[in-house]
Amino acid sequence: NQMIRQFQIPKTLSKEEKDVLPSGCAWTPATKAYVGNFTAAGYYFAKALYADINIPIGIINTSYGGTRIEAWMSEEMLGYDEEDVILADGIYQERQPTVCYNQMLKPLAGFPVKGFIWYQGESNADNIEDALEYGSLFKKMITGWRKLWGNENLPFIWVQLPNYGEVYPNPNTWDAWPQLRANQTRTLVLPNTAEAVTIDIGDLDIHPKDKIPVGERLALCAGKIAYNEDIVYSGPRYKSHYLNNDGKGVVKFDHTGSGLIAKNSTTGS
Repeated sequence: NQMIRQFQIPKTLSKEEKDVLPSGCAWTPATKAYVGNFTAAGYYFAKALYADINIPIGIINTSYGGTRIEAWMSEEMLGYDEEDVILADGIYQERQPTVCYNQMLKPLAGFPVKGFIWYQGESNADNIEDALEYGSLFKKMITGWRKLWGNENLPFIWVQLPNYGEVYPNPNTWDAWPQLRANQTRTLVLPNTAEAVTIDIGDLDIHPKDKIPVGERLALCAGKIAYNEDIVYSGPRYKSHYLNNDGKGVVKFDHTGSGLIAKNSTTGS
């Protein structure tokens, strides 16, 4: 599809802020010769969005596997000088603060974009302390990126971490992923944000192999918050609850569309 294109930023790290992108960047169309190098989630996002709004879609793919959120934030966003931070011996360079932001994001500042999609978090779920801190960092990053682009309402959509891993005896290990997911959801308090939930499409791989529903759910979110479509763009979300006099609990949800149904129900209700 010549109407879907990707501009991929090569993986390049820097301890100093840069104004120029690394060499090797180029726009490529979603054709057989190039589509194998596309971001899979990003491609299916663009494919679904193009089918919906029928205008050309360009993806700027700036990504680096295994990075922590701090790597995509500036010193100003983090509130400290990276030289003052001492990380554990042997930590991967791409997990260091600011190194991706400096070279793979800062040079893009101000380039006209419709919004951001974000898929990250597992590297900040190594322990419960990091997972609990994620919400604060995530809000600071979103606000900082919007400030960088001079638009405090730029749409920002992210993928909530999928279901992954086994239950371990040590709660400091196994509880980190649910806590990080909860902190991702709490970030919805920021305006013009949306979250694609993937708890039902995870598998034994840390990266779910089926990227089609990931991309399609992101596209639904974009249809709502970036293009103001009157659609149900999210699954049901808890709103409130109360107890009746008879002791029964009543739970209310947002985003219910035409009503709640039980998945794979034989009766459909």
